Amino acid sequence: MTTSSDNDYVLTKSIKKGDTTISSVFNDFVERINSEFSVNVLNVILDYLYINNFKNPRLNIIVENFDDYIKFYKSPYNFDKKIERKIKKIFEVSFDTSKVINYNKLFVIASNFRNVAIDEAHNKISEEKLQDIAQVIDKDNIWLIRKYGSCITVFLYKEKNYSYTNKKDILKQFTELYFPLLKKFDEFNYCKFSDLKVDFDTKENFEKNYQGNWYYYCK
Repeated sequence: MTTSSDNDYVLTKSIKKGDTTISSVFNDFVERINSEFSVNVLNVILDYLYINNFKNPRLNIIVENFDDYIKFYKSPYNFDKKIERKIKKIFEVSFDTSKVINYNKLFVIASNFRNVAIDEAHNKISEEKLQDIAQVIDKDNIWLIRKYGSCITVFLYKEKNYSYTNKKDILKQFTELYFPLLKKFDEFNYCKFSDLKVDFDTKENFEKNYQGNWYYYCK
């Protein structure tokens, strides 16, 4: 679950909003996982991925925030194998694993709901709104403002502007204009003013080192 269009996120959002509930077959499993790891599980999804032409089962434990998510990982992308084995044991005593195709191939992942929800709120702010903000702040020095999810970059025109422009002042004005827009789409009150992260770059750098190509820039 990485974007707001992922089915796992859509289903979990419905649960978070109270429109639906987690599948009852996972109730006991969720209670045991919450107790064992002191986390808040929002949803559990059991599905299948085709890997090397084999149908492999995947258990996705969706928790609310990053602090819970990281409890399952040695690093952000490296699931702790000892914890995975413990989770499988809990799953085996709380779920009829005979219903799982190729259960011996089961692998476990965890997903962080909060981060995707925050990205969704950012993504609902239009590019036109960003450029309106740029015009208000400093139309002579700011080429454009671009974002990918919650990653925001203010592009100045030239490298010389990068050194001499008062970036602290731009950042202050930007956050004061941007944050009220963001909160309109913050359904679960996750977004905090102090969490806004804004980087600076230049049009000159974009054109000189990335051939003016967003694909190369974002790689």
